[in-house]
Amino acid sequence: PELRKEHVNTIIQEADNLTLLVNDLLDLSKVESELSHLQKYPLDLEKLARSVLNRFKMMEQYNGYHFDLEVKGTVVILADESKMRQVLYNFIANAVNYAGLDKQVLIKITETGDQVLCQVIDHGKGIPEDQQKYIWDRYYRVQKNHSRFIVGTGLGLFIVKSILDLHGFNYGVESKVNEGSCFYFKAPVFKDIKK
Repeated sequence: PELRKEHVNTIIQEADNLTLLVNDLLDLSKVESELSHLQKYPLDLEKLARSVLNRFKMMEQYNGYHFDLEVKGTVVILADESKMRQVLYNFIANAVNYAGLDKQVLIKITETGDQVLCQVIDHGKGIPEDQQKYIWDRYYRVQKNHSRFIVGTGLGLFIVKSILDLHGFNYGVESKVNEGSCFYFKAPVFKDIKK
């Protein structure tokens, strides 16, 4: 019975991994097939972030993760909501995968002049400088820094890159080994021309 239980757990884990891969491939296919179909509307990044964080509540309740959201200024941009939802989700999921022992993830959304800066910060092992240029590549994963709680497919940041390139937004990562990483994007503040 013990061996059977172990085998069943392995099957369930591998099925979950396969589901994750299929979902990421579907997301990637959708992004790539809709390159000319952006539906841009005024988008409040604070509301979007709070909505995305709801998907991580179970991790906060049962797995000891802690998510902080800090917002300053006007954080409305012109963007495709469903695609930017995926960007935020993938950034946060990536931070969870590589979070440090404190299991803390900080999301900062700040108006800086005519730009909105969105940052997702973890206190994990960080990314070696020589690997940082590869993290946006399809199927790339930083080696030996990955927690086993969620297994990634190496497609999340490639999907993020595709979406942000599509919007024309600047993005990047700042990371130091043994200190953590900050993934970010910048977008113009939406200004209502009627005002």
